[in-house]
Amino acid sequence: MQSCAQASRPPSRPGGRFRHRAHFAVTRGALSRLAPSCDMTPVCPESMIYSDRITTCQPSCRSLNEPEDECNITFMPVDGCICKTGTYLNEHGICVPPVKCPCYYKDIIMQPETTTFENGASW
Repeated sequence: MQSCAQASRPPSRPGGRFRHRAHFAVTRGALSRLAPSCDMTPVCPESMIYSDRITTCQPSCRSLNEPEDECNITFMPVDGCICKTGTYLNEHGICVPPVKCPCYYKDIIMQPETTTFENGASW
């Protein structure tokens, strides 16, 4: 039987699956921490859920305005924390409904329910 220390070690499989998981977690806000007990149950932030079948990038608020080309691929399933269905990761790493997402224009972040003027036009 494995001890907690042995069970928490990263897998030593060829192919770097653990490295890929870690990269995914850090770059897409899916980094989870393990519960202090030995059951190894992932603990996700309040606005997220745990999934062991993540095969695409995390949907983000920015992706609603500007498609993210690197997210047009699928990959082998990984596990981690993701936004609940119908919510998107904002610039603070919190999953929000689309109406709470900021808009992005020319690298400017505009918060919801604000009006922007440019060349006499408002939007």
